[in-house]
Amino acid sequence: MARITALLSTALLATTASAHFSITIPGNQLGGRDQGNQNTGPCGGHTVEDGAETVDFHVGGQQVAVMDLHSRSDWLIRGTLDTGASSGWEELYPIYQTRGEGRSCQPSVRAPEEWVGKTGVLSVVGQAEDGNLFACSYVSFVEGTADANSECRNGSSIVIDYVENADLTALLSNTTDSGSESESESASPSASSTGGSGGSPNGGSAASSLTGGAMASIAITFAAAVGGAVLMM
Repeated sequence: MARITALLSTALLATTASAHFSITIPGNQLGGRDQGNQNTGPCGGHTVEDGAETVDFHVGGQQVAVMDLHSRSDWLIRGTLDTGASSGWEELYPIYQTRGEGRSCQPSVRAPEEWVGKTGVLSVVGQAEDGNLFACSYVSFVEGTADANSECRNGSSIVIDYVENADLTALLSNTTDSGSESESESASPSASSTGGSGGSPNGGSAASSLTGGAMASIAITFAAAVGGAVLMM
């Protein structure tokens, strides 16, 4: 029985540690599905490779969507013309928080007009219970606004609010990113964006835990662990 308990504890820790996120729009995430070092800034342990292809980022308004398995996360969307992603960061959207696990989207993230015609890095930093997690996309900055995208929508359980987060704000000036964690303070809210179309957030707090599908994954992992333990007894 003690052996089964140990296996279940290991399974829980492994599942929680793998609760990362991905950039679904505009896509082209550096490293693809390799998220093993997502707590390593600035791009989850990945860099832009020679000859890598870019995806368009419309400076007048671009959808940015993520799929997240945390029940609460604070988000920083930033960009730079430094393809080494070591400096020159600009905040492209106010820091916000998602509550609820799943898909979320900001429908109109903007970049400086003077970036048109240049390549750079779009960075999304999520701060949850396991610290700061990093993902980047290699992009070409183009003029205009992006066409409507039906995939830019929020999950039915998602609530989005603006928050203040000094830890994430500091990443705009730091040349070395870290996976530290801090508690955010809420901004004064006027409305909230809930499940459905992507939308603008406002007000909230920080910290997070896994629920929903993530808990289902834990249950499946537990079941597999129990089954394996029984077979070994």
